[in-house]
Amino acid sequence: MKKRLLAAVIAAVMTIAGFSIEVMAQDDYIYCVGSVSKVYAAAAVMKLADEGKVDPDGFVTDYIPDFKLSDERYKDITVRMLMDHTSGIMGTTQTGAFSYEDNNIRQNSFLDVLSKQRLKADPGEYAAYCNDGFDLLALIVENVTGMTFTEYVEKEIAAPTGGTATGTAKNYETLGTPAPAFTPGNLHMDFGVTLALGAGGVYSKASDVADFGAAFFKGSEILLSEKAKNEMVVRWDALKGSDPFKDNCGLAWDDVQVPGFEDAGVQVLIKGGDSGMNHAVLTVAPEEEISVSVLSNGGSSALNGMMAQALLETVLEERGITLPEKEEPEYRISSVIPSEYDEFEGYYSSSDLSGSAVIDHITFPDHRYMHVESIGPLKTTCTDYMLIDDGAEPGRGRFAELAYELETEDETSFDEVLGGAHVAVNPVVISFVRDDKGGVFFTIGYDEVFSDLGRIEKKKYGGQMMKENPVDEETLKAWEDAFSEDLLVCDDDPSSTSYDNGTAYGALSKEMPGYVYASLGQWGTRILKIMDKEHAVAFQTIPSSSNRDCTDVTIISDEDGTKLALSTGLKYISAKDITVFDTTLREDELFTGKASWYRIGDDCKDQSFKVERPEGGHIYVYNKYGSVVYNTHVKDASDDIPLPADGYIVFLSKQSC
Repeated sequence: MKKRLLAAVIAAVMTIAGFSIEVMAQDDYIYCVGSVSKVYAAAAVMKLADEGKVDPDGFVTDYIPDFKLSDERYKDITVRMLMDHTSGIMGTTQTGAFSYEDNNIRQNSFLDVLSKQRLKADPGEYAAYCNDGFDLLALIVENVTGMTFTEYVEKEIAAPTGGTATGTAKNYETLGTPAPAFTPGNLHMDFGVTLALGAGGVYSKASDVADFGAAFFKGSEILLSEKAKNEMVVRWDALKGSDPFKDNCGLAWDDVQVPGFEDAGVQVLIKGGDSGMNHAVLTVAPEEEISVSVLSNGGSSALNGMMAQALLETVLEERGITLPEKEEPEYRISSVIPSEYDEFEGYYSSSDLSGSAVIDHITFPDHRYMHVESIGPLKTTCTDYMLIDDGAEPGRGRFAELAYELETEDETSFDEVLGGAHVAVNPVVISFVRDDKGGVFFTIGYDEVFSDLGRIEKKKYGGQMMKENPVDEETLKAWEDAFSEDLLVCDDDPSSTSYDNGTAYGALSKEMPGYVYASLGQWGTRILKIMDKEHAVAFQTIPSSSNRDCTDVTIISDEDGTKLALSTGLKYISAKDITVFDTTLREDELFTGKASWYRIGDDCKDQSFKVERPEGGHIYVYNKYGSVVYNTHVKDASDDIPLPADGYIVFLSKQSC
């Protein structure tokens, strides 16, 4: 039974046991459901577990004999650890994962790229979001069943739940009409495909996804046994004593304990997904027998999630279940910070609210307030906090974000400024934690607010205190040279979306010598620890998804020049080693079977030109700031190719590098 809602390029469908109300029943488009695919992959494995074909606590190597890492601890990774993000695997192998065209690069290279990686944590130590674990689950399904993951999803997952238009990136064109893909600037783009199938490569329509969610209703065994479903909704650290600042995930589900709903006695399961311009959320209330799917092109999974929760709340209210109103906390602040907090002064590697890394310098000026200087590779921001006077033991208190940075002007005394300080609306709240290994971390809590939709409570480990890393001048010079100019993606498939953010850059930290920033396009900024002239590594042990998508970096040199090789598969060439573009170059000189990068020089700046593209060939043009200004994946892209001053142009064909 279904209740349906669709608006613009958004499909929202509710499957509710007991009645059916249709509102705008137009449910035609096929979307990539992004990381909601992980629930499909986990359900597939748990279905095989029900059949006695997979042991969730068995070792991954029992099912994928070719799986290995450069770290011997990989032998201890279990199937369950792949499902609950506790494997310790770095995160996301990037090669061939996201593209505009189907190819087999991901399939052919995935295990090889993984084999060169190390683990970032002991298997089972903590949960940190890990895409690669779910691609390994897809391989387990294939090895155990002899079917492709696509076939298994279609026949064994979608079909039993009534799905008629569910598959993967490998067959999405046969499922229906793909949702039109538009950028925020309203450019009509080619439809992207996610080839990391288990992590994010399931494609479907909203009604199919909602019906799949209904398979998790209490009492339904259309897909999984009650035992299997119950295992999927147990928080990963339930047996250790759950820490509210660690990840709230079960097996594949992002959230298995949702504030507000839990207070009303309603269990809710949430899984979101974002892949390119496609965004998705699946929200299920098993005991209430409500499943909500919201799929969109544009927006975000967070916005979709708020819409899903609003729909869910509406149905619950019709049944007499009302979520308690969240009381706005009142913060009584103290202008005296005890000396017990002095040990927390220092530099922290942290993740800002957008997910990129910064170095936070935390101090307690005159023991009156906390000053946080967030230092990125390009800009620095400052935020002040005051200690919350709530009777906490010294050293264990919380600090609330102030509405503005404290400073004095004219003859105003600092005491007067401090006396007039007030806490920000919806403040970030920070506290400090020391683990049993001597590591120092800070946690953050805040509400993510969506106008007219509501808010989502967020808690996580946000940063880790850094240690000094003395490095000799010769080594620093090697990294300074490697980062002296822009870095340009050069080794992914020519149809890869990596080129949508094809420029990157690096910088040495001035405040913490021995560390570098690596800003890697769509993957955001990472802070790495220099080991020697050629190697810098992810060093953080932050026990949450603030430590997701880690990578180590190696400087290599070949006939093309200096390159940065990421342990997750991508390579970047230094702009210092590319030549100036010449409009007289022939097609066969431009499309060479690898990424052919050129600098746009004075001789042709602010002009345009035309060139014939071979089949499968693509062109990107970037301005001097690294932003894409021309892209042949734009529908009906002009034949006139712009050449902005001091920009770059890349010609792509066949396999790069």
